[in-house]
Amino acid sequence: MRYSEKFKAQVVRRMVGPHASSAVALSRELQIGQPTLSRWLRASLASVKKSEPSVPPSKRPLRDKMRVVLEADGLDGEDLGGLLRREGLTTADLDVWRKLGDAVDVEVQSGNGSNRKRIRELERDLRRKDKALAETAAMLVLEKKLKQLWGTVPSEGEDDDTTPRSDE
Repeated sequence: MRYSEKFKAQVVRRMVGPHASSAVALSRELQIGQPTLSRWLRASLASVKKSEPSVPPSKRPLRDKMRVVLEADGLDGEDLGGLLRREGLTTADLDVWRKLGDAVDVEVQSGNGSNRKRIRELERDLRRKDKALAETAAMLVLEKKLKQLWGTVPSEGEDDDTTPRSDE
């Protein structure tokens, strides 16, 4: 059976949004196969993605920029042109991104030694604190066991019967 585009759009609207119905529930309600409804939803989402404007080169995340630079390495002529067209870039954009990649690489290499030293210091500090925490935990466990064995043990500052009083 053929359905109008308007009807398909209404059904798709019911499958998206905050109060969306599942394709299975709509399938039962409308007596249309769930795979058909899912196909309509996928087609609608695909058309939305195609109509979205592409992100300008300057606004792309660094990860995407470096991916394109790595793909472009070793390409020339038609292959490079195809990549640039597919990504919506110019050779000038690619050149700027290559320079950016080189600058990031230099920055990472120059700061690498100081980062390693800082990491070692932090790891050493972490090990020291882990030992102190383990010691404190052991003391708390021992104190709890003592209380269980001997009854309540008075803490510091509390009066117990073992110390002599001066007023007697």
